[in-house]
Amino acid sequence: MGRGPHSRAAAALVCSCATLLLFTPGVGAQGGRKERPELDPYTKGEAEALRTAGYSSLGPFVVGEGHTSETVLAYLGNPPILWIETEHFRLGCSLDEYKVVETEERRKIRMELARLKLKLPRVKSKAKTLDPWLRAHLFAQRLEELHSEFCETLGVLPSGTDPPEASRARARIGTKGPLSVLVLQLESSLSRYTQEFCTSSRADTHTEFFQGTGTFLYGIADGSLESTDTALHYAVAFGVAQALGFSIHGFPNTPPRWWTVGLGRYFARRVDSKIQLYMSAGGDALPSDKLADWETLVLGRVNADYYPDWDSTLAWSDAGEMKFADHMLLWSRMDYLLDQDAEIRAKLVEAFHGPVEATEDWRAVLSARHANGLTAAIGMEIDELDAAWCLWVRENYTKKGRRRRGR
Repeated sequence: MGRGPHSRAAAALVCSCATLLLFTPGVGAQGGRKERPELDPYTKGEAEALRTAGYSSLGPFVVGEGHTSETVLAYLGNPPILWIETEHFRLGCSLDEYKVVETEERRKIRMELARLKLKLPRVKSKAKTLDPWLRAHLFAQRLEELHSEFCETLGVLPSGTDPPEASRARARIGTKGPLSVLVLQLESSLSRYTQEFCTSSRADTHTEFFQGTGTFLYGIADGSLESTDTALHYAVAFGVAQALGFSIHGFPNTPPRWWTVGLGRYFARRVDSKIQLYMSAGGDALPSDKLADWETLVLGRVNADYYPDWDSTLAWSDAGEMKFADHMLLWSRMDYLLDQDAEIRAKLVEAFHGPVEATEDWRAVLSARHANGLTAAIGMEIDELDAAWCLWVRENYTKKGRRRRGR
């Protein structure tokens, strides 16, 4: 019998391990590795402050199968990792101090700090320098906001909820505990962690499912990007959204690869649509900054009748072989699908997520199920779907349509 979807190989999901190409207009200033206080200056470790912030603890806690936050620190030689456990995430963050120098990024971060200050009154909402603890709190907030937006957009319930009777038929995040996220400064730290505790070693990004705990981990090294805080936020959203996608109905399940990569792209571009961080086939030329306006570029391709059809999209399986235009057009198709009403989105989730029996022809069974589920959810055949997407693009990617959508 061929290797099926429930094998150990399915547990190691490297969602963004191909070459990362990043295009962003500037770089913030890293403040360097200064001595950082062990005591969080924003909560002081006080129980009431933690509760108000929505935190369960500042550690120690389980990170993955067979290891805790304390185990990780001991193995890595006690690096300055700060730990925060929220309702849905267990975060380890070792980012350096960061000076916000770009005007647009300053506006973004000030809005985030204003929201954070409502939960942590000691935060300065106009801070121009983000100390390591403040960066950790920002990423804790960003993760929870992503989780809320993800669940609302896809109509899925968070893990650990006891919904009312009317909602019990809805899909849910089915993992057994919070998703662990490591946002580390050094590539060497992520490489050593994954080599010791995961099924493969990575120094840039890695996603892992721990069978023993029934939970996911997503890790990224900021040193692999060497860019802005916003770019790192984008990259984390790209990886965590994919992990959340794999978590629907519990793992293992086998959603189509174009769908999970598309989810990552969709939520990452909601962080900043000008950043072009994507997986590239080796040897691809780097796009210019002028290629960041994807709506205009997709509209041009639709008007020129120059795009892959839906059958081609359904056949995508290796994100590492996708080119720039493939990612751009896949994002647009996700933009279209996730703009449909809640009932259609719920049908898409049910069609794409869930276990499949391990048989000789399980890949063919999955492919047929995904294709049939897509057409059933939308209520049209594949060729009709192409026409409907094109019409939607022409209505929504014009200047008037983009203003209506707040873009």
